[in-house]
Amino acid sequence: MDTDELTCLICYDPYDTEFRIPRMIPCGHTICSHCVFNLIHTYRTYFQCPFDKKIFNSPNDDFSALLPTNFALLSLLGKKKQKKVFNCLTHQRKMELFCKDCSYRVCIECAFQGSHQGHKIDLLDSILKEAKNKMNEIEEIIQKIERQHEEIENKKENLLELKKHELNLLIDIKLGKFTEILEGRSKN
Repeated sequence: MDTDELTCLICYDPYDTEFRIPRMIPCGHTICSHCVFNLIHTYRTYFQCPFDKKIFNSPNDDFSALLPTNFALLSLLGKKKQKKVFNCLTHQRKMELFCKDCSYRVCIECAFQGSHQGHKIDLLDSILKEAKNKMNEIEEIIQKIERQHEEIENKKENLLELKKHELNLLIDIKLGKFTEILEGRSKN
């Protein structure tokens, strides 16, 4: 099995089950969820497959509904659980650092002597932990918003029922008065 099959061909990061989930574009190509998110938020109303240049309507923020997870790739990931080491193409060293300015993995030489010298650099593991914490915070916020939305919907339904009841009472009162007027006229 070629390791490129388990790597996003846009960012060259390996697919995983948390941050780089393999997503299938409607044309059949697969890229990681991070790159999909960047594509969608770059163009807003549409996005273009980076491989065959086909254009698709943007699925707003819920790309998981339109762009399903590539479970075949996830299955391959499960079978190949060893940790892949990415080496710098220039220095052939492990890329264990992350350049915050360029949003890219770098080796120690690139970070302190090469093209990323002077940039904001952090340990890749720290960045991943930070991203995971932010994802957890976002999930909590989403859950809170969903609960609030549900409460609002319930209150809206209750208010509609109350308004419907008030309207029926008002109709009954008006109908009663109208009936009295008609009965009064028929007696005269």
